[in-house]
Amino acid sequence: MRYKTIQTGLFRKNREKISGMLDADSVAIVHSNDQMVRSGDQYYPYRQSSDFFYLTGIEQEMSVLLLCPGHKDKNKNTLLFLRKSDPKLVTWEGPKLSLDEARKISGIESVHWADDFESLSREIILENNNICCASREELKFRPDYPSRDERFQMQYREKYTSHRFSRLTPLLRKLRAVKEPEELEMI
Repeated sequence: MRYKTIQTGLFRKNREKISGMLDADSVAIVHSNDQMVRSGDQYYPYRQSSDFFYLTGIEQEMSVLLLCPGHKDKNKNTLLFLRKSDPKLVTWEGPKLSLDEARKISGIESVHWADDFESLSREIILENNNICCASREELKFRPDYPSRDERFQMQYREKYTSHRFSRLTPLLRKLRAVKEPEELEMI
């Protein structure tokens, strides 16, 4: 581990800050980074998306965070979705987080398996008018391939044609530029 255990309060505070910047009828969706292929059956060491880590503290691939601060059901304000551990892959990739471990790290109570994302997110998205998505917005660098966030955003645009879409990245950049005391202590 590159750092001491980070208190869940920091991630909770970060989610509260970004949620406070969203319109009442908005859903924000942030995906984890992709695993990068090194060779036929091997990945490079995994590096999480800085935005995803900033909001969750989770360093696991194929994870999704859904924020809906205006939802009347408090259990649907913040949902985290994780990839299930596959016993066949544990030898190669190591164990994945359990739902309880993810709750402990992130401070998010509503943690589900990634297989449930489509069914649980659809209801929440349809109850709102705006979908906020993260994307790569670097001035001097543009990879040749779309990020996981960008690929899913294309799918959301096809699936939810009557929704508005807005950019989450400028809001996250603004928040991440100002460090909390806990972050300054780690630096």
